[in-house]
Amino acid sequence: MPAVARGTLSFSGLLVRRAVSRVFGETRRKEMMVRYLMLVRVPDDASPAPQEADPAVWLAEVLRRGQHLTGERLGPPSDTTTVNRWDGTLAVTHGPFVEVAEHVVGFDVLEVGTPEEAVEVAAGHSVARFGALEPRELWPHTGGGRRVAAGGRWDRR
Repeated sequence: MPAVARGTLSFSGLLVRRAVSRVFGETRRKEMMVRYLMLVRVPDDASPAPQEADPAVWLAEVLRRGQHLTGERLGPPSDTTTVNRWDGTLAVTHGPFVEVAEHVVGFDVLEVGTPEEAVEVAAGHSVARFGALEPRELWPHTGGGRRVAAGGRWDRR
């Protein structure tokens, strides 16, 4: 098995992972990878058969390809706790904060080379047939990157 040295660095506001492997004295660099949080959303009225909803085949493939870092299902919206501190006042709400037609039921953290690859990985997920997958690029908290601009829009700085 090849030795692998791994490091994380920030580059133009992107979280980038670098992997260097040495096999028989040869050094290979893995292309620069970007991490994505993929939200798994399902409509309230979805009723897929258990085998349709099972992501086991998808998960085995993305693990084999080294594209999946972690992921979990989420508890039901009825177990949600929403916390905010608007105008200095703490507000804690139990249960769903708003009535919506779909819910986030899980997440996965992916590591891929391009936005197109993130879309390809999402399209292969079982939930894509009856729900929606939303891959979002992860941005670091420090080291540059993007910030919220006036009006609530994201701004690259």
